[in-house]
Amino acid sequence: MSRYTVDDVLGVGQVLRLGETHWEVVATPGHTPGHLSLWQPEERLLAVRDALSDYDVGWVNLALGGPRMAQTAVASLQRPADLRPRVLIAAHGPRPADPSAAFAAALRRA
Repeated sequence: MSRYTVDDVLGVGQVLRLGETHWEVVATPGHTPGHLSLWQPEERLLAVRDALSDYDVGWVNLALGGPRMAQTAVASLQRPADLRPRVLIAAHGPRPADPSAAFAAALRRA
């Protein structure tokens, strides 16, 4: 199996053009120390990937980030919640129908 290669390292605040839309890179460490999400402000879409799963906080790997990673994950959930997305796109589970409720439930659980 061949390894993948990285063509471009993404930076927080960087804006990506994907098709006709622009997406902003948002830091959401917790699942992994360098976890990123993508924000599309015009449509208020947020691709949280593994930061949030349905109505629960994403899995946090303490071995990668140390014991403080749990607190980092909670803090990184608040940042995208403050964006007030209309649609959340997660890597696992069903798409939450109510993004605000999903973040509130994940923050309570965390």
